[in-house]
Amino acid sequence: MRKAATIGDWQAAEVLLREDPNIVRDKLTEKGETALHIAASMKGTEFVKELVQIMSPNDLELQNEHGQTAFYYAAARGTVEMVTVMREKNSSLVSMCDEDMKTPLYVATREENKEMVSYLYQFTGVENLDIKQWFDVIFAAISSRMYG
Repeated sequence: MRKAATIGDWQAAEVLLREDPNIVRDKLTEKGETALHIAASMKGTEFVKELVQIMSPNDLELQNEHGQTAFYYAAARGTVEMVTVMREKNSSLVSMCDEDMKTPLYVATREENKEMVSYLYQFTGVENLDIKQWFDVIFAAISSRMYG
C-alpha cells in the first residue's frame, strides 16, 4: 500500500483494500504515517479523494508520531481540492494541532501557500486559537511576506 500511495496507483490500492479494508489505518512508515499521509505529501489528489471516500471520519484523525494528521500534510504540501475533500468528511481536522500545537493554518502559512492559507483561514476559527498559535501564524505570514 505504501508504494501505491507514493505513486498514486489507485488500482493497486483497490486490490489491497479488497484483501484487507483495515489497511487504511495501518502505519506504513517509521514515523507512523498512513497511506493517506503518504498520498497527501506526494500531492496525490485523486488518490486522496478515492481513499477519503472509503475512510471513516475518525480514520482521517490518525496521527503520525509527531501528532500530524494527513490533513496537516495536505495543508503543507497539497492542494485546496485535497483539503476540501478531507474537511468535508471531518470538519474537526482544521483545528487539530501537531505535538507542538501548530495548526494546519500555520503550516500552510510557513510553506507560503497563499491559496491554502486563504482557504484554511475561512474554517480555522481564529478566535479559537490561543495567543501563541495566533502569533505563530502572524510571524509565519510576516516571514513568508504574506501581508494580505
